[in-house]
Amino acid sequence: MRFHAASALLLAFVLGGCNPGEQIVLAEDAIEAARTCFVVESFSQRREAGGDAPLTLETFNDTIAYPIAAAAMVSPFDVDNTGRVIEDLPAEAERIASMDWEGAIATCEDRFGIGERIALPASEDDAALSCYAITAFITGTLRRESSDFNADVSRFNALAARLEPLVRSSSALTSASNAQGLEMVTQATRSAFSAGNPIGYINACERRFPAH
Repeated sequence: MRFHAASALLLAFVLGGCNPGEQIVLAEDAIEAARTCFVVESFSQRREAGGDAPLTLETFNDTIAYPIAAAAMVSPFDVDNTGRVIEDLPAEAERIASMDWEGAIATCEDRFGIGERIALPASEDDAALSCYAITAFITGTLRRESSDFNADVSRFNALAARLEPLVRSSSALTSASNAQGLEMVTQATRSAFSAGNPIGYINACERRFPAH
């Protein structure tokens, strides 16, 4: 399921929600906690918009923040864990709709480090690899979300094209075994995911590796 479509399913819950009630306590499990926070973020977007939130790059970034940040916290790392976050959303929305979900916004941001400063790896090779990994993931996700993102996809494809030769020529990757290379890619992707701000991360990558 697409992330924005999953978020849009929760519209009825937030518009019909009661006044703030019981405090929300996040689960210890990262995926479960991120599911709660995904619902909270969806509620917040739709309350602010007075209905279905518009599909923009900013709202996409805010919606996908918790799934990718949670995926980075789970071992072994697997990008498919982003999809686990958006399972059973209606049940979670029903559970917290009458609770103090607005009070959980800051709790969610603190739990997953949302809004913290983005710092790319100091090494050029590591930075290029992490940038390439997050750009490839987000580009594929945007294609599935909506054709409204075609201009953004083109922009990110241009970044990926600049990064690919740097990644291919990386001395660490070229000297590594297949297993070591796969582990390097996995850790680079995990590092980028952990920022919980994929578009902000890609923006930082564009500044680090500008077009000439």
